[in-house]
Order: sequence, then C-alpha cells, then structure tokens
Amino acid sequence: MIISVILNVILVIVLAVSISFNVKLAKFAMAFEDNVTSCLDMLDTSYRNITRILETPLAYDSFEVRQVLNEINVARSVVHRVASLITLKEIVTSEEIAEQK
Repeated sequence: MIISVILNVILVIVLAVSISFNVKLAKFAMAFEDNVTSCLDMLDTSYRNITRILETPLAYDSFEVRQVLNEINVARSVVHRVASLITLKEIVTSEEIAEQK
C-alpha cells in the first residue's frame, strides 16, 4: 500500500514536470510561428518591390547598369527561394515565372 502511494506521488511529480515542459515547448512553437510569419510578410513585400523595380524600363543602358539589374534579379530569386523553403512549398524557377507572364 505504501509503495503504491509512493509510486503515485512520483508519477504525479513526473507528470507535472512533463506538462510544464510541454507548455514551454508550445509557447516556443507559437512564438516561432509568429516570427516566421512576420519574416514571410517582409520577404513578400521585398519580392513585390524588387519585381516592380525590375519591370521599369532602363533609362541608361550600360554594362554596369545591366549588371546591377542582373544582381537585383538574382536577389529577387533568392528572396523567393528563401520564402519557399521556409513554407516548404515547391520552388518555382525564374524561367517558370517568366513563362507565366
């Protein structure tokens, strides 16, 4: 009888510790999800801004300007790839994006 009570007390203590860790983990997971969501919103805004910049015609057509434009295009692809990896979605290549237009 005494052993049963002792075992029950130990099990209740272990259960309380387990519940405490589960609550901490749940809070961490929810905070992490909120942070990822806000980062995805920022990435989406950056992607739209970069796309808008790339759609404007060039006023000065030189090698340096074309290099900058190419780097902006690469940055846009990187932003899209990061957002896709975070959300675990299939990555769409820049060629597929161009075909959709």
